[in-house]
Amino acid sequence: MFSSAFNGIFYRSGCLLGMAALVTACGGEGNDSSSAHDTSFTTETPTPATSKVEILPSGDGYQLQVNGEPYFVKGAGGPGDLDALKANGANSIRTWGPDGTQLDEAHKRDMTVTLGIWSLDSAEQVVRQYKDHPALLMWAIGNELELWSQDTTTLWKQVNETAKMIKAIDPNHPTITVLAELGEHKLEDVQKYCPDLDAIGINTYGGIHSLPSRIKAQGWSKPYIVTEFGPVGQWETESSAWMSPLEPSSTLKEFQYLEGYKNGVEGQSTCLGSYTFLWGSKHEETHTWYGMFLPDDVGGGKLGPVDAMHRAWTGDWPSNRCPRLDSTPIAVRLAGSDALYSEMRFSGAQEFDVNVAVEDPEGDPLTIAWDVRVDNSANIAPVSGAVIASEGKVAKIKAPVNPGKYRVFVYVHDDKGAAATANVPFLVE
Repeated sequence: MFSSAFNGIFYRSGCLLGMAALVTACGGEGNDSSSAHDTSFTTETPTPATSKVEILPSGDGYQLQVNGEPYFVKGAGGPGDLDALKANGANSIRTWGPDGTQLDEAHKRDMTVTLGIWSLDSAEQVVRQYKDHPALLMWAIGNELELWSQDTTTLWKQVNETAKMIKAIDPNHPTITVLAELGEHKLEDVQKYCPDLDAIGINTYGGIHSLPSRIKAQGWSKPYIVTEFGPVGQWETESSAWMSPLEPSSTLKEFQYLEGYKNGVEGQSTCLGSYTFLWGSKHEETHTWYGMFLPDDVGGGKLGPVDAMHRAWTGDWPSNRCPRLDSTPIAVRLAGSDALYSEMRFSGAQEFDVNVAVEDPEGDPLTIAWDVRVDNSANIAPVSGAVIASEGKVAKIKAPVNPGKYRVFVYVHDDKGAAATANVPFLVE
């Protein structure tokens, strides 16, 4: 769940509750789009905006310009510290709903905002309210709407009507809609039914490495912006025998963020930039999978993906880098095993040892903590008494009595606000 500053609840799987009005209007098979919602609007003479944002042809691609100056989006989405985001080289944020506070806070830091619109019913009001805000970069009409529509043809026609309405009121800021990956022909459909969109936003995770070639294969002729990217998703990674997805360590995620940026964003002539996911911490699948920072209840601190984006945005690594776990996908191992990953099955109350290999790049002293959590979408609190003892890189674990799926987590901190984390699933039979 996002903080109240984001004015809504967003789940990575695409369920944006505030978009219900738009999805309902477009979702039923056989719906007459003209009767589902009144999309008529009055064209008015635009008043001078505080900023003018344009997408212009450039060589064999496109260039985004703000007030006549080239502008490549180096951004993030999430409720984290904007001062830290700016300090790491970012220039923009993305919201999933209209939020004047975020616009104001971004403007204070000379940053821009791709502002989400999540309902046709309120779209015109939102545009009129915020069109002249100096931090506004572009309008994002919905987020992964196609996942919740039974009739995407009608959906895209409604999105296009919204884009037309926005252009009539605000010709100074581009419009996009945001897709959940590309599928087999999503771009073909959007290009056919949404001619008034200026570009497309794409949420992609493991698929970012092949994104440019797949965009080209669908014949998309306009620019794109990567509106979410990050580690491989829980639906994309390998799983244990009992179907617990294997979460990459924060050190491996650092590599995934940076390589994804290099392959899907950097140097792509039709790409306008990107927003990484998620600036802050977030509970989805686990409390560590998508957040670029550890939650405060386990000590907080930036993780490897922050260092990766600092490198991507500035060209340099930060002066203090995060502790580095070993480069294997699963950095937490069963003690005494040489296997990169061991299927860990135990009986209730059985004791076992785990260890982790970690070093600090600058040689800073490290603090290491462990916990055990139930492996489900609500694994908010540690299991009491599961960590019997820990000394440095080794911990003795007592399996919970109740059968089920669990994870052992490790949290590593230096003394300068940087952290690392990893976990391994185990089964109590």
